[in-house]
Amino acid sequence: MSDLSPYATSIVRLFPDSAGTVLWFIDPVPYEVASLSAGLEHDLRAWEQSYEDALTDDFEWRSDALASQYTEDGRSLAHRLAHELGGDFAVEFQSYEDGADALNVRISAPADNPDAAAAFAALADAARAEHDEMRVARAEHEHARAVVRAEGGPDGGPLYWSATAPDASDRPEPVATISGELTTMMNVLGLQPADDRVLDAIDLVGGLSENSVFEEGDLTVLYLTARDAGTDFLFENRTLASVIIRTQPQAKYGAYPRPDALIDGLSGAATRAEVVARFGVPEWTSATADRFVVDGRYLHVEFDGSGRLVRITLMVSAP
Repeated sequence: MSDLSPYATSIVRLFPDSAGTVLWFIDPVPYEVASLSAGLEHDLRAWEQSYEDALTDDFEWRSDALASQYTEDGRSLAHRLAHELGGDFAVEFQSYEDGADALNVRISAPADNPDAAAAFAALADAARAEHDEMRVARAEHEHARAVVRAEGGPDGGPLYWSATAPDASDRPEPVATISGELTTMMNVLGLQPADDRVLDAIDLVGGLSENSVFEEGDLTVLYLTARDAGTDFLFENRTLASVIIRTQPQAKYGAYPRPDALIDGLSGAATRAEVVARFGVPEWTSATADRFVVDGRYLHVEFDGSGRLVRITLMVSAP
C-alpha cells in the first residue's frame, strides 16, 4: 500500500472548483471546519466569486487583466492562509491562468490562528487514522490467504488465488447448499462493481463507507468497504473475487447488521461444531478455520479462541 499523500497531512491547496470552499486537504474543507479568521474567510469567498465572474459561459477568461488579477489575489490569499496555519502546513496555489507559476509557501513561525492550525491538524490525524485502517483491512484480507498458505492445500499441493472468475464448468462440485442473506453475497462473486446485483448486495450492508485501490504487479485490487457493517468487497481486475463478512466486531470494524440472517439455521455466533453440522465435512481445515464448497463457491469460516464464528470469507477460487 502506498504512503499517505502529503496533501492529506501537510499541504493545503487553494483553488476554486464549485465545492463551496476553495480549501482542499485531499477533499474540500468547509469553511465552518477550517476555523479561519472572519476576514480571511470573507476574502476567500469573494475571490471565488470574482473568479466565476471573470469567466465567460464557455469558461474562458473575459480578459487577460481579470486572469492576472485572479492570480495576484490567489497568491496573496495563499500567504495569508499560510500565516494563519503556521509552520506545520504548506499552502499550494496553482493558478488557472496560463503560464502562471505555481506557489508553495510555508511560514517558519507559529500559527497566527491556533484554531485553524488545530482544525487542520485534526483533519491530518483523521487521514492518518483512516490510512492505518486501510492497512488493517488489507492485512485482514491477506490473513485468509496466509492461513491456508501456512497449512498447505488439502492434498499438499500449491496454493493460488484466481483474479478471474471461472466459468460454470470450472466451479467445484457443490458439497452443500445455503440459504439466507449470504446467498445474495455468494451470487455476485465474479461480477463487476457496477453490476446491479453487486449494488443490491451493497445495499444489504447499508452502503459503503470508503473505497481504496492497490496495485500489485499486473493485478489491480479494489476494496469497497462498509466498515460499520463489518464487510469488504474485494475486486481483482474488476472481478469480485471475495467478500469478507464479520459476524462479530473486530479490529475497527463493526459486525454485519443481521448476523443471524446470514445463513438459515445458524446464528452469527455459531460454534464450530454447529457450522460443520450444517455444511458437512470441510474440504480444508486448520486450527482456526474451515473451508467448505457451497453452491459451487468456497466458504471460508473463521473462529475465535472459544470456537465461535467470527468471520466468513466467500471466494471465487480457493487458494
